[in-house]
Amino acid sequence: MAILDWKLKKEIVRIAFGQMRQNDVPDLVMDANNFDESRYGFAWSSLLEMYGHRFDKDRINVGPNSKYRQFFYELSEQLGCDEVVPGTTIIEANATEFVRVLPVGTKEKLVAALNQGGVQFEFREALEKIIQDINEPVSREISNVKAPELNLFPNFGKSWYPIYYTPSESLPTIQEGLASGHIDQSLYYQNTDAVNRWYSITNDEFYTGFDQCKTGLLKLNRHPEWQQFVGSDNCDGVVMLAGGGAHSKDAVLIKYLLEAAKSNGENKNSSNIQYQYTLIDRSSAMLELSRTKLEELLEKKDGDDYIEVKALRRDVMAMNGSEPVRSSGNLAWFITGGTLGNLDEESFFNSVKRVSFENDLLVVGVGCFSDTDDLDLDMLAKEYERDVVKDLVAVPLSAVWASLSIEESLEEALSSIKVEALADKHSDVPGAITVIASLPSKTLGDIILFKSSRYNEKQLIQFAKQKGWQHTVSIDGLDNSFKQIVFKRTAD
Repeated sequence: MAILDWKLKKEIVRIAFGQMRQNDVPDLVMDANNFDESRYGFAWSSLLEMYGHRFDKDRINVGPNSKYRQFFYELSEQLGCDEVVPGTTIIEANATEFVRVLPVGTKEKLVAALNQGGVQFEFREALEKIIQDINEPVSREISNVKAPELNLFPNFGKSWYPIYYTPSESLPTIQEGLASGHIDQSLYYQNTDAVNRWYSITNDEFYTGFDQCKTGLLKLNRHPEWQQFVGSDNCDGVVMLAGGGAHSKDAVLIKYLLEAAKSNGENKNSSNIQYQYTLIDRSSAMLELSRTKLEELLEKKDGDDYIEVKALRRDVMAMNGSEPVRSSGNLAWFITGGTLGNLDEESFFNSVKRVSFENDLLVVGVGCFSDTDDLDLDMLAKEYERDVVKDLVAVPLSAVWASLSIEESLEEALSSIKVEALADKHSDVPGAITVIASLPSKTLGDIILFKSSRYNEKQLIQFAKQKGWQHTVSIDGLDNSFKQIVFKRTAD
């Protein structure tokens, strides 16, 4: 049987667990870092695919003998559902009956989410009707506020976190991008609204990049080379480059670092073995969200004595060595989620080279292919034509459009956005396939709104080698179309 009202139930569960992304819930239920495939009879990647995209399909059988039944049993227990057989309601009943078996405290979370804009817009009306239909006394009434955006910032816990920055650094502007014909993509993430729009993309059922990347990081944690690096006395920690706002990926790495730190502490009879975990991003809003969530995680796991989290507002393309990211040992530099494909690769590798030491690691999460003949360029372009992607660029453009002398309206311009996948263009890495979204303005000419490159793995490895980085291992995500490629810094 397929799971009834599955998409709505996923949103309800997301709110109950207080997560930003629906697909981060399985990690909380079964601890992805320590997942035992032999115990459950299915791979982590299979569970993620089922949870994210398949449990509502007719051909999926989640009956009494299903191998996935144990997941729903544990999910039900952690939610505190009032069921005779845990997991039955979420599988077999409709969404209203599922909400009925949730604890009162969880129902109050649902009401609070409705009142505070914490429900994805497409589910708001249905969830509001459920709360009214169950006709149970809940301490909070549903207000008439129809807030369309997710409220991602908590109103409890620590109230502020420091964000270090370079006062002399000059960040680009949208006006400059319009004038040059290429808008810097970091400008789409400069406020809290951008955080909301980013999570709309990552919760979209057609977007798999986040899960691909996170799964690859989980596999990295189990790889001997990474374990040896982290366990070394010379390891200072991790620097996450241009990854603000993706804290559940940071959590994968921090959980492993914390386990290693506590183990080292026991072995060395010390309780203060510490790693630095530094987030570097241009967006203060994305840094604030990640820093807040990671501090909450460390506090929950008693990890403050082992890991120090820093947030640094900085251009990763122009680092110079003044960044407070290490003591004197080696670092692992990460750029995840295909972000390299949004950047000028030559400038990025040069920037990291300036601040890295011999034997530092660089872990690059990118979309990969081995043969361009296997790629459908039209289908690749269509992945970027969804409304949630256009919404990401629409709001910052609207903020400056009225101040420009442009013939067409913003609505006309946005409706004319052209998306195409091109080979061997707009990338410094030979053989790359790059998706380009451009706005053909009558007044300003074609303006590139964003680019996203996928790479021939061998060509990217060769490109990195020329920049002083020796390839050591490549790790697949959910499949071999996305990889975590690990490099080691060679001597100059």
